[in-house]
Amino acid sequence: MKYIFISLLLFACLPIHAQDIPDSTKAEIARLTCECITLMKLENADRETGIQNFKTCARTTMDVFASAGSLPKNWQNDQKWSDNFFNELIIHLQLSCPSFQKFSDKLKETKKLPEPLPVNDARCFLADEAMKKRGMELNTNVSSSSMKRWSAKNMSTSTIQIVFDIRYSFKNIKDAADYLSGKLQELREGGAPTNDNLQSWGAEESYVFRENPTLLEQMKDFDLDIAQYNFIFRIKKIVAKVFVAASKKATYNQVLAFAKEAIARVKTIK
Repeated sequence: MKYIFISLLLFACLPIHAQDIPDSTKAEIARLTCECITLMKLENADRETGIQNFKTCARTTMDVFASAGSLPKNWQNDQKWSDNFFNELIIHLQLSCPSFQKFSDKLKETKKLPEPLPVNDARCFLADEAMKKRGMELNTNVSSSSMKRWSAKNMSTSTIQIVFDIRYSFKNIKDAADYLSGKLQELREGGAPTNDNLQSWGAEESYVFRENPTLLEQMKDFDLDIAQYNFIFRIKKIVAKVFVAASKKATYNQVLAFAKEAIARVKTIK
């Protein structure tokens, strides 16, 4: 929960996913990049040196894979593709590379994140009427000015069981972007990254995570009928999170509907 996602300190990352690269290749690039930055003692470097050393290791590793035909040979000429690939690489390193994790923690100590505004416009949350029509009821005892928690009226038969609808508003776009950059690892709650995104529906930055693999491993013997989807996105000055706990019978489109509605609601706020 305390990992720091620093991609926006390093690159102007865009939510366009690096398609067609096998996960095994991404993992191997992350492993070799980790070996490089560990040898360069990234965790002991100052901010500017550390960022430069990381870039050098990542680009060198990617050049090797491009030469072998595992990555596009012109990857450096495709800014959108390379920005996104670095974004995914950073997520891998945050999960698996101690040297990178320590460097990220050091950056957190020197960078104070913007504070969300104390009040959010009620119009940016999922509409009460629409949620009630879906058979959901508001849990007023755990809701707050930044979060609404909805539960299915009939948990035993509903494919959508719980929805956490969360908003953080800021004074300006930069504060919102900085907050999302610094808080992404906490907001994702250890969830596994996916290649899905919300840009087609109007999000300016977006991430979609699934279940926390560590928790899944710990609970594998219980054979629970649980699927989780964590949609995190930013539109202008608002950072949003829509966390859906569902049955395994739920389709992605059923769950995506909540994120799409959330985007539409946020976009009404000027």
